[in-house]
Amino acid sequence: MNYYDKINLIQDEASTALIEAKKSTVHIRTGLGKTFISFKALNKIPREKDQLLNVLFLAETRVREKTLNEEILKFKARSFADSSAVNAKLSN
Repeated sequence: MNYYDKINLIQDEASTALIEAKKSTVHIRTGLGKTFISFKALNKIPREKDQLLNVLFLAETRVREKTLNEEILKFKARSFADSSAVNAKLSN
C-alpha cells in the first residue's frame, strides 16, 4: 500500500466515524485531508436519489476560502463521475 492509499484509507475511516458519531471534531495531522474527510462524510449521508444537501462551509480568511474552493474542485474531479452528487456554490 502506497502513501496515498494509506491517506485514502485514513480519510475513509475518519469519514465513516464522523457520520456514525453525529457530532464530532476531526483532529488530524496537516496534509491528511480534513477537507476531504468532510466531503467524504457528506457524500455518505443517506438521502433520497436526487436530494441535494445544503452545506455551509465557513472559512476564516479569503485565502482559506480560495483553498476550500480548490479542494472542492479536486474532490469532485477525483471522486465523482456524476458531479451532481456535490452541489457547491463557488464564489469568486
